[in-house]
Amino acid sequence: MLTALLNYLYQQTAIPLSEEDIALMRKAFIPRKFRKRQFLLQEGDICWYISFVVKGAVRQYTVDEKGNEHVLNLAIENWWTSDRESYHKLTPSIYNIDAWEETQVLMLPKADGWYDKVNAIPAFAD
Repeated sequence: MLTALLNYLYQQTAIPLSEEDIALMRKAFIPRKFRKRQFLLQEGDICWYISFVVKGAVRQYTVDEKGNEHVLNLAIENWWTSDRESYHKLTPSIYNIDAWEETQVLMLPKADGWYDKVNAIPAFAD
């Protein structure tokens, strides 16, 4: 799965990645598969991951008091998804993120400083 992210970064930035950068990314990103309608994030939970969609699609949405869903974002292959505010501020999310179809993602955890380590890679900082 990491190959998809490496290709995406090169297409977006044309900055080559060193072997050390790739090794760091292998350690940092967690590959996960989600079934259709399985949650990556539920309202009220803290968003602990930023996810890169390798295959499939996810939707980010809210549910109003009448039970109606309001889709704010649909992330397809080679897109990123998360609740940035919840991720950075460690506050409960107001969003749900679930798999629109069978989906594979690479998840970058907030824990252990992985975000800062990966963000120091020139291809991410560009």
